[in-house]
Amino acid sequence: KEVYLTYDRLPQHVSICGSTGTGKSVIGGLLMKQQMRNGGGLLFIDGKLSDKELDGIYKNACWSGREIDLMIINPAEPESSNTYNPIMFGDPQEVSSRVMSLLPDTAGNAGADFFRSSAQQALETIISAFQCLGKPYNFEDLASVLLYEQALMEVERRLLEDHEEAYETVQFLALLSRYKTAKGFEMEKFKETLGGLAGRLHQFSTGTFGRVMNTYNPEVNLEECILQNKILYVMLPTMGKNEQAIALAKLIVADCRSAIARCQKRPVEELPNPPFMIFPDECGSYMDTSWSRIFEQARSSRIFMMPAYQTFANLQPAGDKTLSEIVMGNTYFKFFFKQLSTESATQAADELGTYLRTTYALGT
Repeated sequence: KEVYLTYDRLPQHVSICGSTGTGKSVIGGLLMKQQMRNGGGLLFIDGKLSDKELDGIYKNACWSGREIDLMIINPAEPESSNTYNPIMFGDPQEVSSRVMSLLPDTAGNAGADFFRSSAQQALETIISAFQCLGKPYNFEDLASVLLYEQALMEVERRLLEDHEEAYETVQFLALLSRYKTAKGFEMEKFKETLGGLAGRLHQFSTGTFGRVMNTYNPEVNLEECILQNKILYVMLPTMGKNEQAIALAKLIVADCRSAIARCQKRPVEELPNPPFMIFPDECGSYMDTSWSRIFEQARSSRIFMMPAYQTFANLQPAGDKTLSEIVMGNTYFKFFFKQLSTESATQAADELGTYLRTTYALGT
């Protein structure tokens, strides 16, 4: 029998669970094809980095007459990728929150949470200063300010020269004053506060990632992609550059969170129709507790999440079952494929119902 996922229910989200090779990507591909055909937009985060997937997406976009809407983020092959700079758009709090997503989750560790909070405040102040200066910035610029005293002092000089009375200047000077002593500026102490963020930013400013992401004029703006029903395909190079791939996925999800928050403020008639699809395939490696807010906020923005994962353990980062409960409690449509994990099979059965009966028998 045909199954219909109606537009009014789609913003209540979809989940796809099943062991590898059981059909998650197949059903995801079919749903994306129909989304394209219906004129809807989508974001597909793909961890398999397969030319077959790229070929399928392109053919379906052409079949739908929408090849002009297709955009690709592929750090493994910059020559075939659109450019993307997720730290250039949004207010300082949004941008700093995206960057902080690169750090490990410290929930429950009071000491680590304190340093994380201090780092976010410092980062927010620096980004506010960048935006006050009115110039575009990229990953290399931000990493340089976190690493080199000379870069910090140059930002201070420009602020005092052009924006001496600005609130951002006052905040920036207050930040620097915490690290100034009679002997000079304590750069090492400043680096300790920022908790290794510079190194995590630096990985996006060099090599093939740098050619895609270290830009002042990015072609991909996620909020515009949502509002204009674009087809955005993100190819994560998980095999050769797994750490960078996971960091990129976290940045994109954090960017989604900001875009959703901004869409919430728009009139209903400006929101995407059909609802915009976010399909993070094999999301277990980059899913964390921050996802809970996306499920809760996306509904009013006419955006639906469709995570695909192998086991229920993928929904429990650091053993915390809160996210698993949120995903199960916030997905109106649930697809279950064959489970090779006993624990996940048991949980799937609990969701579906455990009463068994023979529906068809053939004797010979």
